[in-house]
Amino acid sequence: MIISFETERLKEMCLVLSKAEIALGMVNAKALVLVIADIEAHENVEEMLDFMEGVVQTNSDGTLEISFGSNCREHFVPAGTRFKQGGDGSVIWSTVERLKLIEIKECDVC
Repeated sequence: MIISFETERLKEMCLVLSKAEIALGMVNAKALVLVIADIEAHENVEEMLDFMEGVVQTNSDGTLEISFGSNCREHFVPAGTRFKQGGDGSVIWSTVERLKLIEIKECDVC
């Protein structure tokens, strides 16, 4: 899959380990790098969901949340226009090949 980023800061944090370590700490930074690699290794979101079962949450608004590290969560949306939606407007995840990272949060309960 292809990942794009909402902001330049998010992009740098995901692609430059030292930036992620400053923002999230060493443990969470390493976990972030692994999650990004896992996402990129799959052809579509449905494949990724099968591989990362229990770590990824799909939401009714068409967003994804991925927990990583000790207390962090990434928020993604499908990117582009090539993915399909069901009759009820829900995302058909097997058709999503591009994700956009819109936010990384530290959270108390992930």
